[in-house]
Amino acid sequence: MLTLHTRIALLTLLPILLWASVRFTQEQKAKDARDEPVLIGIEHTGNAALTLTRTVDRRPQLFDVTNERSETIRISLPAEWERGEVRGAPLTSITADEAMFGYRRWHLPGGATLSFRNPLPGSGMTVHNPSGLPLRLRVVTVDLGGNTTQRASYLLSDQSITLP
Repeated sequence: MLTLHTRIALLTLLPILLWASVRFTQEQKAKDARDEPVLIGIEHTGNAALTLTRTVDRRPQLFDVTNERSETIRISLPAEWERGEVRGAPLTSITADEAMFGYRRWHLPGGATLSFRNPLPGSGMTVHNPSGLPLRLRVVTVDLGGNTTQRASYLLSDQSITLP
């Protein structure tokens, strides 16, 4: 039979052990999320051109998306991303569909730039162009820790590309 002091010690340790197991599970999920790239879907009805500027080595990550053509582009981003400033278009012209399956589809008018904050960890991104029409994608990556900037251009037609 356990003494009174032993029972008290076990009852005291039980919440600590439960908290530690929950914390370990949360850290493991966050680590797994960092290993998967963020998915971005782009829909358009004509030839499109988009510039994606992103920061790395910073939490939260900052993203600017610029529509370089006159046609409205629809871009699906994770629902957790927070919209920041809008440039090149009236705020009222920027609309978003209700979030579904963890994504929100933003309607980006021609010439407009939207800024987003990504509060979630991630190791890269996959840009998907399911429209079957050409998409010129310019990617500017600003490494705040390394004080460097990298630029790349891609031509996507009914395909995906994974960026580090």
